[in-house]
Amino acid sequence: MYRATGVAPRGAEFDYFPYHQTVLHHASGEYVDLPGFTEDLSQCTSESELPTAAREYLRFVADFVGVPIALVGVGPGREQVIWTESSHGMVASPDGSFAE
Repeated sequence: MYRATGVAPRGAEFDYFPYHQTVLHHASGEYVDLPGFTEDLSQCTSESELPTAAREYLRFVADFVGVPIALVGVGPGREQVIWTESSHGMVASPDGSFAE
């Protein structure tokens, strides 16, 4: 969500990226504070092993963007990728996209 404070009517809200750069220059983002976590995630192999705050963060992001999160990287290695609960039932297409 963006709030315009200049060119567009003061206090105008946009659910999408502002329509013109002059609006963007006078817009400010709306920030949401979420609980943080300090645990090492690199050994997690399933979504249930992630700290509660990390799982809540993933839910928040998925709800906010309206897209389920299928994969979570917890480190640089290929084996450090967690397939989430949302990914069950998804099938990879030849072009790399997913379909249910």
